[in-house]
Amino acid sequence: MERDGQLVASSVGPAPYDTGADGKPVRVSAADYDEPLVAEVAGALAEVLGPSRPSRAEAVALATSQGPVRVRMAPLQAEGLDWVLVVVLSERELLGEVWAAARETALLGGIFVLLAVLVVVVIARWVSEPLAELSREVQLIREFKLDNRFAVNTRLVEIARLQDSLTTMQTGLSSFQRFVPADLVRRILEMGEEATLGGEVREVTVLFSDLRGYSTLIEELPPEEVIAFMNSYFEAMGEVVDAHEGVVLELLGDAILAVFGAPDRVEGHAEKGARCAVAMRACLQQLNAELPVELGHRIGVHTGEVVAGNIGGHNYMKYGVIGDVVNVAARLEQLNKPLGTSVLVSREVIDLAPTMRAQARDLGEVQLKGREELQQVFAL
Repeated sequence: MERDGQLVASSVGPAPYDTGADGKPVRVSAADYDEPLVAEVAGALAEVLGPSRPSRAEAVALATSQGPVRVRMAPLQAEGLDWVLVVVLSERELLGEVWAAARETALLGGIFVLLAVLVVVVIARWVSEPLAELSREVQLIREFKLDNRFAVNTRLVEIARLQDSLTTMQTGLSSFQRFVPADLVRRILEMGEEATLGGEVREVTVLFSDLRGYSTLIEELPPEEVIAFMNSYFEAMGEVVDAHEGVVLELLGDAILAVFGAPDRVEGHAEKGARCAVAMRACLQQLNAELPVELGHRIGVHTGEVVAGNIGGHNYMKYGVIGDVVNVAARLEQLNKPLGTSVLVSREVIDLAPTMRAQARDLGEVQLKGREELQQVFAL
């Protein structure tokens, strides 16, 4: 284009001139050109192309109706010519592919991120669901419910190994509870502390039982049948004791030592101990139907203060009760034989279990072996 704004040539649009009345071409102003972008840019550059006459290349940015453009102007001089070369670059056209590529990249990136999130969620659930199930199973173990199946469906080797370890631990605890009071193990698990030596004074009711006719049973039956029956007997008696909130502390031959009120406190432990003795006698009568000889019970029940706690050494300990109450219960059990009774309870038991007095027969005061004081006893 000329310095005065007349158009010389254009790379777009119609011819850069009009036809006059005589048929000759007539120059047109760039600002009046039929190509909108050329006209708009020329109008914006009118001030630049004025008297200042730029002698070197210049670049400006303009806003047009077709979007932002970059304009570069450079003098184009030759013999008799003084033109200005104007190059217009639309940012939309110049950067269109770049922006399209950027949008495409952003879209693909978003898709990949979404897929990655979905994969992470799937993997997380794949890992977390069996772990959550195992966590619930472990909580049941802590509550001493040891019949869990640990049937977690997983292909993860680590979780499968954890499942096997928990199964082994549960089996060990299930076996362990057969050697120690289940209530004690449950308390240890709930406390989450290591068992230590020591005890506390506690009022409890102690039950001591023995079998009458056990020697005859051994003579009548083979050893394997005796063991099978005794296992059934101890299991049945253990269920009776447990039903009355008692704890079996010792199995001594055919004898059973149980306590009510330890390790956990039990309301009405004296009455529950006395009722347990009567229930054990009734249970044995049912078991006698399977035997060639009739067995009977000798049970002694006494209430008082004992020292209850962990007894032994650092390498071996057991939970037990120590005190004269245990000795009295054992002496009452032995007293059944000369008196011809099956269940004897002390006056201390009857005083704390008044509902049992109606079915109790007062045998008066007796001299127990190894004790100077007389002990009033009752037969149930």
